[in-house]
Amino acid sequence: MTHAGSDTSDGGEFPVRRIMTETSSHCDLTVRSIVTSLFAVTKSFRTHHRHLVFCAVALAPLTIASSALADKVAAPSPAALDAALAAHQCAVARGDVKRDVVTLIDYSLPATKKRLWVLDVKTGEVLMHERVTHGKNSGWNFTTRFSNTPESRATSLGVFRIAEIYRGKHGRSLRLDGLERGFNHNARRRAVVIHGAEYAKREFTDARGRKRLGRSWGCPAVRPGAIDDLIDLVAEGSLLVSYANDKEWRASSDYLNCSSLAPDPA
Repeated sequence: MTHAGSDTSDGGEFPVRRIMTETSSHCDLTVRSIVTSLFAVTKSFRTHHRHLVFCAVALAPLTIASSALADKVAAPSPAALDAALAAHQCAVARGDVKRDVVTLIDYSLPATKKRLWVLDVKTGEVLMHERVTHGKNSGWNFTTRFSNTPESRATSLGVFRIAEIYRGKHGRSLRLDGLERGFNHNARRRAVVIHGAEYAKREFTDARGRKRLGRSWGCPAVRPGAIDDLIDLVAEGSLLVSYANDKEWRASSDYLNCSSLAPDPA
């Protein structure tokens, strides 16, 4: 399987910088003083908190710590971030994961854009922001087709648990457990994993005038210089949300429409 990554040179430490993400149109600026502390005081999310949580991420200064730090780190779209927070909330309630880290891949963006975020949902910290590949049969630069079928060589949608570290032909890599039947439950059978790949580097798009990153057989791949940092942040029990604006998945996902969340006491 192959994966995609991000740009700049591999390795090295970058200074931590702070940025102000773009303001979401549906977040009133008057809630800034409340929502910036929301992560610190809330140990579990409830359904009616979700948009306040998004406001905290969208409006608060975010600490950026990435091995490939650009001058600006774009915030995830409101829809993608909302899906990631909803899925994490549900997965914690079900006992599927216990960690406060979620990896979001927004496949509505092209592969030439950085579309993978690792987020600390408790503090609002953006831990990584990288380019990531999609499957060979999922499209050229945009991801237009998804599949859970073995040998499809396509990307799968949905919610995954990031599992154990192993060493394969791409070096240190991560197994994935697909948590959504019909969308990604064949991830292990298909050997869909997170790994590093040369064709996930920005330089791949520059060679011979290419207009896209390389493509995998369905794996989300990142540049080799980012894979170790990514593994150290997310291995063994955190959540991955493979997002796209797919009506069928968004309507039927148990993690986006969670029934396991008890309402808050009156």
